[in-house]
Amino acid sequence: FYQAFGSELGKKLLAGVYSAACETIRQNFIKKKQYHTFLTGAKAGDVIFFKGTRHDGANHIGLIYKVKDGVVYTIEGNTSDSCAQRRYRIGYYEILGYGIPAY
Repeated sequence: FYQAFGSELGKKLLAGVYSAACETIRQNFIKKKQYHTFLTGAKAGDVIFFKGTRHDGANHIGLIYKVKDGVVYTIEGNTSDSCAQRRYRIGYYEILGYGIPAY
C-alpha cells in the first residue's frame, strides 16, 4: 500500500496504520468497522487475514485479487517462495476474515 499509494493515502486505505504486525492492521480494520469474518462478500482489493501458530490473532496477510466459484485468490508476501499467488476455498480454516480498504 505504501509503494502503490504513497505514505499518507496508503495508511488511510489500511484503516490508518502501517505495521509489521498483521494483528495490529486487522484490529484497526475492526475498529473502523471495515472488517468482515466471512468471505461471502470479499472482492478484489480487499486485505485477507490468516491465523497461524504464534498467537490467536492474525499472523499473515494477503491481498485478494479475485473471488470466483467459492475460491479466493490472493497475492501474499513473506511466504516460502517470497511473493506468491495462492488460492483458498472460501471457509478455509486459517482465514480469519478480511478488511475493506477505503478506496
